[in-house]
Amino acid sequence: SRWHIIDSLKYTNNIIENEIILQDRNWKFIDILHPMLDATGYPEKKYFEPDNLHLSIQGYTLWKQVITPKLSSNLHTGLTLL
Repeated sequence: SRWHIIDSLKYTNNIIENEIILQDRNWKFIDILHPMLDATGYPEKKYFEPDNLHLSIQGYTLWKQVITPKLSSNLHTGLTLL
């Protein structure tokens, strides 16, 4: 688990997201952290393997649910996601 460095990760994500906004290019920041947290702000255990580091099947399913619509909305009309 990397929970002990979560503040650094949040800070870094914030810098990256703000830089993407400032650059105003065709880049998008996809927030995957917050959908993986429970109501108390801690990682949902179901999204991780017992080592609390690697994603479980549910974790990968969540990533797909969050990422696919973002990618799909930015694809050229002639392209599709598999």
